[in-house]
Parts: sequence; C-alpha cells; structure tokens
Amino acid sequence: MLSANQALRGCAVTNREARWRHAGRGFFDLDGLRIPANEGVRLLPIAGGKSGTVVAVTTVRGRTAIQLQAFHVSAGRSWDSVRLELLARIRRDGGTAEEVIGPSGSGIQARVPVVTPGGEQKVMDVRFVGRDGPGWLLRGTVSGAGAAPGSAEAWPCEVFDETAVKSTALIAPDSLAMELQWPPGEATN
Repeated sequence: MLSANQALRGCAVTNREARWRHAGRGFFDLDGLRIPANEGVRLLPIAGGKSGTVVAVTTVRGRTAIQLQAFHVSAGRSWDSVRLELLARIRRDGGTAEEVIGPSGSGIQARVPVVTPGGEQKVMDVRFVGRDGPGWLLRGTVSGAGAAPGSAEAWPCEVFDETAVKSTALIAPDSLAMELQWPPGEATN
C-alpha cells in the first residue's frame, strides 16, 4: 500500500528545497525535463534511492497535481509495455485499473489503496499517462481533483504534452530514472 505522501514507489518529497514557484510564462529547465512554467504552479522535487538524487517533480496547481518522471529505456521498451505492467501491478496490489484514451493518448484510470499520514486506509483516484521516444519514456501521474473519473480538467494533460525530455540526462544511481537538476534553472522561453 502506498503512503498518501508518496506518488512514486520508493521516493519521497525531499526536504532540501521544498517548493519552487513561478508566476510567468516559459519553461522550468531541470536538465532532464523541461516543464511549462504556467502562472500559479508550484514544483515539488521527488528524491529517490540512497543518494537522494531528484528523479521526479510534482507540478501542482490548485487541487490537481501531475508528477513527471523520465526514464532511460532499452530498445523495445515502450509506454505500451510499461502501461500493461502498471495495470497488472495496481490490480495485484489491491487497486482497480482500466485502460483509457484521453487527450494525451492511452493511459490508465485507477483507484489505489493508500495510507494517510494519520494511518488511515483510503482509496485514491490516480490517472497515469505516458509517452516514449528513442531511449526514453516519460510517465505522468495525475492526482487530486484532475484524476477523478470523468474529470474534464485539461491542465495536467497540457503540462504533460508540453514537457520535453532531454534523453542525454544522467541516470540516477541504482535506477533507470533520469536525474533532474534542483533547484530548477530560471524559466526560459
């Protein structure tokens, strides 16, 4: 069962630099990812492994968040194969999941069991989106109001669709996740 504070298995929000805000247009340059810097968004770093390297970022606006993580992948590994593995894992871990087609293509709508910081067990709506390119895969995990079944909130899909992956980014130790630079560089156009 996942902790409600954990959007990625084995990762946690780092305490080195809790948040980064931006009120303008352009992109946050995290080296491995280039993420749209829309007004009113907050970025929260996610560290993984023993090294504490930042391997993902959660972009928050209002009551919706999308966590973005890029991976180096071998030839033949694609979002299609990862999506099938993710479906099986969610179901094996006691959640429900179904494939859906949305604005960002094929994804997963899921309900996963979580444990709140107070120890209470709940079920959380989550939506997964993904895409792949030569040697890389980008996964987005939508939570909050925008992950509810039937939600028409477009913002998380727009962020995902506009995020660029730098396939030459370093790989985090003991992981296939791309390392991200934190704090992010200034937003650029």
